Amino acid sequence: MLWQASSLFLVLVAQAQSQFNFGGHYGNPGYSVLSRCPLAANPCRLRVEMRHSDGSILQSFHSQVCICNGGKSCSSDWSLTNRVIARNLHSATMNVTFDMLFCEDVSPRRVCSDGDIALEVSGSMLIPDQLEHYHCRCIDNRPLYLKERTTVNHRFHHKYVCRSHFQPCTTNSCMSTRSNSLTYNCECPSDKKCEYSILLSPRAQPEVYCTPR
Repeated sequence: MLWQASSLFLVLVAQAQSQFNFGGHYGNPGYSVLSRCPLAANPCRLRVEMRHSDGSILQSFHSQVCICNGGKSCSSDWSLTNRVIARNLHSATMNVTFDMLFCEDVSPRRVCSDGDIALEVSGSMLIPDQLEHYHCRCIDNRPLYLKERTTVNHRFHHKYVCRSHFQPCTTNSCMSTRSNSLTYNCECPSDKKCEYSILLSPRAQPEVYCTPR
């Protein structure tokens, strides 16, 4: 549910490839020598998987981006749920997951309740990767969904919730827009989409509604 506009999503993927230097399906770090992870809040390995609506993989990028401190290795085992944060980058035409793998356990023990913000991340790119707060985890460990995006001093801040906490849209707007923020209010039915036009200003479309796919 992250930026439903397909054209903007393609920009996000291109920036992800540039920022993290992904090198194709089998991964290619692109560095002769990897630097140490600057903060424990930074992931050591990243993965983007793009899937068709039927679940089949369209394309995959993955790469180690830094070396863990203290002699710890950056695992390549994506089944380590306590070290992995998965975020859904759902566009209008495909399903995409952006995974972050950390050097140490990051998953909190507490399970999210309805209305809880599960995860807060920030960064200078449209797909931020620095962990700010990981308050609680989803009971099914499935990818998180974007609830709110704000921009402060050229830095992007995202707040994520569990998908089960999104109510189906009825007559309410699916998205509210402001000059420096986007807030997702509910989830559109499967035959509809919540699409924000990047060609219009937030003032021109303060509320966005579900439209047919």
